[in-house]
Amino acid sequence: MSGLAHEFMMFDSRDEATRFVTQFIAGGLTKALELKGTASLMVSGGSTPGPIFDALATTELDWARVMVGLVDERWVNPEDDASNERLVRSRLLKANAGAAGFLPMKTMDAMPQEAVADRDKAYAPHCEPADMVFLGMGEDGHTASWFPGSTDLSAALESENVVAAVDATGCPVAGENPQRITLTGKGVT
Repeated sequence: MSGLAHEFMMFDSRDEATRFVTQFIAGGLTKALELKGTASLMVSGGSTPGPIFDALATTELDWARVMVGLVDERWVNPEDDASNERLVRSRLLKANAGAAGFLPMKTMDAMPQEAVADRDKAYAPHCEPADMVFLGMGEDGHTASWFPGSTDLSAALESENVVAAVDATGCPVAGENPQRITLTGKGVT
């Protein structure tokens, strides 16, 4: 990854940060649409993205040519309050952005390990590379479902697939939902 420049930015308010991130994501999607006709947006769940999803939902884009996917998902039903899919469907995939396609991570399989091959096949065309990836960060420093101390962390970061299962049992921030499915290091780069 040499040659990548990083810039630290600070904002005076959450609203200012929300406006910036919304414009940044919309700009990246617009550029992808101009260059290749389609765009992919991979998003996190959690508490931070809600206002950004609300703002993106009303952004003028050709959303019908955008595929939205998840960075990770708890292995819960999509109707569950803990589901990232539920958050994305209720806050992003409405208004203008309601025309976007959506790639769920949760399947009918009993465990995420059983769904990896299917979800990898579905996500790979949109993650090699994804046009925009919006990562959040948990209170323990995790992003996606890459929990410090997780027994599956190395496999998720180093996998040749774009999707991996994670068992975060024993990781306090995983709470009651340690079974996860996540994009890998390859999936977010």
